[in-house]
Amino acid sequence: MSNPIVDLTLILAVPFLAAVILTLANEIYYRSLGHYRRNGVLITGAVGTPVHELAHALMAILFGMKVKKIAFYAPDPVSNTLGYVDYSYYPARFSHKVGLVFVGLAPLIIGSYVVVVAFALSGLPNLHSFTGFNNLNDIGGAPFWRGLVTWMQSLLTSTDSLMSGAVLSVALMVGSHATPSRADLKGSMGGAVAMLALLSCLWGLQSIWPAMHDAIGYCLRYGLFHVSTAIIQLAALSTVAGLILAVVGIGFRVLSVKFSQAEPKLAPAEGAPE
Repeated sequence: MSNPIVDLTLILAVPFLAAVILTLANEIYYRSLGHYRRNGVLITGAVGTPVHELAHALMAILFGMKVKKIAFYAPDPVSNTLGYVDYSYYPARFSHKVGLVFVGLAPLIIGSYVVVVAFALSGLPNLHSFTGFNNLNDIGGAPFWRGLVTWMQSLLTSTDSLMSGAVLSVALMVGSHATPSRADLKGSMGGAVAMLALLSCLWGLQSIWPAMHDAIGYCLRYGLFHVSTAIIQLAALSTVAGLILAVVGIGFRVLSVKFSQAEPKLAPAEGAPE
């Protein structure tokens, strides 16, 4: 394990970058729907929003926070929200401050593992079987990206039944609503100082007690690698699907405009009132 600042950066960087990529992909897709954007959000939200809100609630409970109220799917056009979780915590409690980081990122983390489990149960391949990287620096290397392309090809050829197609559709719906909101990200940053303090303690512990170095380092690296791969899988899946659906949506809009322009207008009958 390196120093706590680097470790904190690695912990937050992958979810943050994946959230940015997911946001851009979803925005491109929803914009392509034009006037049907709201309908698209509501349809995908019927599956994605309950997972999103449940993730917040589970992570809050895990860190000992109190969940007061939860709405798994309650579209509100006024506030432009589809659901919410109302929870409380003690700002002075260290575990709650650390928990803020994970509660804010919970939809992305848990949503990613919902897809991992769904793929495993349905026989679809997961990215973990194709990368084999053992350092976060490997994400920028050619072997990782080759593994990512190979996984996408394998996923495409494996989607050969109604069941696998349904699982893939559900995964896309989960991905389209796994992006942490601005409030989620702001809440996560509220616990960054506590997380930095925790990592500093671990860093100091392994310096004082060398026998803990390998154990702590291995657990942290393995956890980061596995979570990062799951998030990258969801981000890649949603990005590719979003771009494809965006092209299809734009195509439909172009065709509808052409057909509407080509449709002949009927002249009013003689003597008929205007």
